[in-house]
Amino acid sequence: MACGRWLWGIVLEPLKLQTRVDHSDPVGTFRIGQSGDRLQLERVEFDGDWKRQYSFTLQAHRLHEFAAMCHHHQTSPESHFTTKQICTRATGDSRITLSDMKLIITGNRGRTETRLASEKERNHALREHFGIMTA
Repeated sequence: MACGRWLWGIVLEPLKLQTRVDHSDPVGTFRIGQSGDRLQLERVEFDGDWKRQYSFTLQAHRLHEFAAMCHHHQTSPESHFTTKQICTRATGDSRITLSDMKLIITGNRGRTETRLASEKERNHALREHFGIMTA
């Protein structure tokens, strides 16, 4: 998502929209590259390789232009938001995601994935990482 001269979304802190500059963020190192008329947010992976996260332009859009895709994500049987139970939050130095029975913690120090074996473990993860109490 672009706003003014700052970019955020996958990062925890805004990045200046400067190309060919490495940006340090609590969850990793990012850079913005350019390919034709598109900008590309890249992140250095744990093996040292750069991986494109997404591509975007600075073309302005009105809010209503996002309505169709928003509706798709909320209602389509092909959307991971309707086919999975997802909870995610950013912390000071990581992102914690619970996707169905998988707990994922990603930060500057690496990524861990833990397969939860039971609803009891899932409920514990919801309580511990998100402050959500289940019945």
